[in-house]
Amino acid sequence: MPAGLTCRVLREHPHNQNLLFLGTEFGAYVSFDRGAHWTRMKGNLPLVRVDDIQIQPRDNTLVLATHGRSIWILDDLTPLEKITEGTLGEDVHLFDIGPATHFRLYNRKADTGHKWFMAPNPPYGAVINYYLKDKPTNDVKITISDRGGKTIRELTGAKESGMGRVVWDLRTAGPEPTPTPGAPGGGGFFGPMAGPRVAPGEYNVKIAIGTKQATGNVRVEEDPRIQISESDRVKLADAMSRLFDLLKAAGTTRRSLANLKTQLTTLQNSLKDNPETPKNVTEAIQKLSDDVTNLQKRLFPPPDLSGGAGPPLPDEPRPLYFDILNVAFNMDGYTAAPTADEMLRLDDYAKKLRELIAEVNKMMDQDVPKLNKQMSDAGLQIVNPGKKIPPP
Repeated sequence: MPAGLTCRVLREHPHNQNLLFLGTEFGAYVSFDRGAHWTRMKGNLPLVRVDDIQIQPRDNTLVLATHGRSIWILDDLTPLEKITEGTLGEDVHLFDIGPATHFRLYNRKADTGHKWFMAPNPPYGAVINYYLKDKPTNDVKITISDRGGKTIRELTGAKESGMGRVVWDLRTAGPEPTPTPGAPGGGGFFGPMAGPRVAPGEYNVKIAIGTKQATGNVRVEEDPRIQISESDRVKLADAMSRLFDLLKAAGTTRRSLANLKTQLTTLQNSLKDNPETPKNVTEAIQKLSDDVTNLQKRLFPPPDLSGGAGPPLPDEPRPLYFDILNVAFNMDGYTAAPTADEMLRLDDYAKKLRELIAEVNKMMDQDVPKLNKQMSDAGLQIVNPGKKIPPP
């Protein structure tokens, strides 16, 4: 056992006699060679006295009873159970991934009154366990792809040596690359909008650190309580794909407008103390800035106009982004073919978004160059219109 420590409990894994767990006065230790070498268990396990250890056989889960710090649980010991000397000699090793199920979980987030204490559920989705021999200098990239090789999701692991774990939530990436302040689903009460669920089936998993890599696969299964025909599943998947294409295009448009608005505001602030600025230039800048604001409000109010949570005022039209997002949330909440009304709304919102993007592109192609000509003639800095936005 580790030198200088008092042993309080020792447990052998029921399926691997070489795998031992030790509870001491100062934390817990694990040995993969029947006690010849010991490694302290770190992560979020505090350096506290461990009085008892049990291994739950059904889920292969490690349970530690600590002194004064309650119960600590490590889900799924399978990677530790399967580790060998050969594994420890590999630069990168990907352990077998168990089947992952699309369970529909009840969300208690809105229950803010009195309620019973409940511990968190085990990680939802596919639990991807891996081993890295050395601390990596490059990013740890985990790529999920379908059987045809198309990338479904990209995840990032911790840049640490030893055992690592990443959980894939069985969805594609969300419509926004990163949460944006003021964007719907960018945090707060509902959280970021997740991507659509992937269809049940086999998926490839690859972990890569520079040129070193390991591959495996995972099977995604449907919630056994869900009954849906394959044709209805395809209809739902196609509709969700269209919706997320709209959300991505709307997000790109919003960021393009925000970038132009920021440039115009900065320009206006810089010209306030310059009395020699031609009046036609300041008026042109203000007009373009107002036009950008109007387009923003039709799509999604910027943070300084949204006024926080809640719907728009009664005399203002509902922003198009919210309309699309509402249909996406509704469809994501059940597993069945979309209704006729939802498909009509999807078509209508797609038409409106294409029209709005066409107006933005026209502004970038005509109005911004016209303003830049006036700015250049006056010897002032021009603005960058950005790239043309492709319609969804």
